[in-house]
Amino acid sequence: MEIEKNKGFLMQETIKEIRRVKPDVIITHHYGDKHIDHRTLGEIVPEANFQSGCNLCGGNKKWAARVVLQGEINLEMTMPFDFQLVSAISEENIKNKLKAFGCYESVKDEHCTEENWLRKKLEYSAKLRGKAVGKIYGEAFTLNSYSPVGGSSLKVASQILEL
Repeated sequence: MEIEKNKGFLMQETIKEIRRVKPDVIITHHYGDKHIDHRTLGEIVPEANFQSGCNLCGGNKKWAARVVLQGEINLEMTMPFDFQLVSAISEENIKNKLKAFGCYESVKDEHCTEENWLRKKLEYSAKLRGKAVGKIYGEAFTLNSYSPVGGSSLKVASQILEL
């Protein structure tokens, strides 16, 4: 909940980081996430990307990623997720994701179910999203560049989908 209290500072720091790193693609949390810190980042990152491409926020460097993807995280499966893109992921990637998920001690206390069931939900969700694109596993995203999506954004998004 600390992130929610410091939105202005976080916005400025995110703009600085985007201008420093100069990414073509940013992957972040979804603005509809139940976790307040994740939701706050889902609100801030697309706007920070947009602002980093303008002269309004100081600095003489301007840069904005062409694509901002917001990932699906809905472990309780209690809300709809209207995704626009699905990226195929390998079996090795899903295994690594599930292994990494187990590293978060707080997961056990934050979700009203046991950790093993949460892992199964992650895997089921990845299988469901993969089926949407004819693959075994997939991850779903919304496209949120905080500005109209142009041809170069769509090209970058399609390249991501081919990975």
